[in-house]
Amino acid sequence: MRAVDYVTHGFGGPTLPIAGVLPPGVSLNAPIQVRVENAVAGYQVPLSAIKAAVITYNQLGPAGFKKTLAYVDAIEDAGGALIRMFPNMLAQLNGPMAGLIYKRGVNGILNAAASRIGLTPLSSEIAGTIRERLNRIPDSSTDPKSQFERMVPFYISSMRTWVGHLVDGIR
Repeated sequence: MRAVDYVTHGFGGPTLPIAGVLPPGVSLNAPIQVRVENAVAGYQVPLSAIKAAVITYNQLGPAGFKKTLAYVDAIEDAGGALIRMFPNMLAQLNGPMAGLIYKRGVNGILNAAASRIGLTPLSSEIAGTIRERLNRIPDSSTDPKSQFERMVPFYISSMRTWVGHLVDGIR
């Protein structure tokens, strides 16, 4: 075998089709995407999050979903820790510039969880959705928490459940 064959064919291994050459609608990841879609059915998970889950699986395998679930847990743990560290924060959420204080607090929670656990493509997608909704709240809002809760999509409010389904169902 020539050197070019080693590089091209990987020492005699099977040759896979190049992703850009596949017919439209056909994907090498179709089986995992179907399994992800089945695991998250009923939670209104958008296609961007499903694709992020497929990328997470391709990069890290089932451990990627466990890491994402650990991130979700860390978000919830960081929320309690933030209140314990800054007990006067709740009182500030009813005053002027409460929106700014709330956004800083939630961003702190997301950053603390990311630094503690690390990010996967799926947890990055989740954090991006939360930040995008958070940025819609004006800094001068006087009731940012209820405003944010009204904006959060169902799949974010139920992320612990459907990410748990991914951990349990995708192997």
